[in-house]
Amino acid sequence: MKNFNQTFSTYFFTFLMLLSASIFFTSCKKEGCTDPLAESYNADADEDDGSCVYARDKFLGTFNISETCAGDNYNYPIVISESSIGVNTVLLQDFGGYGETVKGTVSGSTISVSDTPTTIVYNGTITISGSTITFSYNLTVGTNILSCFGNGIKQ
Repeated sequence: MKNFNQTFSTYFFTFLMLLSASIFFTSCKKEGCTDPLAESYNADADEDDGSCVYARDKFLGTFNISETCAGDNYNYPIVISESSIGVNTVLLQDFGGYGETVKGTVSGSTISVSDTPTTIVYNGTITISGSTITFSYNLTVGTNILSCFGNGIKQ
């Protein structure tokens, strides 16, 4: 009986050790970005660690704009900020130099603008490379359509 008890004790102890190890290793949560809308999304993460980076983040800030619109040249600052609408939406403050805030939708390195905050209609795109944005858009005021283009440097 002594051999059976020793063998049983050895197997039981081994079983308990393996069970404890498997519980320990499977209970560890992998941290990372758990938001599938983020560029830094980690499908293996179980617990969000605040590391999510969104496509809009690279656009956020103040840009000094140089623009040609209807043959005239303009220089002015714009501020691109987060929107409370969603992680893929930004607000362009003073876009076009008219003192209006325009909404844009971010996808990758491009903002698509199609908004009518008042009586002016904005339609166009903005792309970013490093700290420089390049844009072209049509500005519709009443029956007049103006074609505008330019770039901006992030401050």
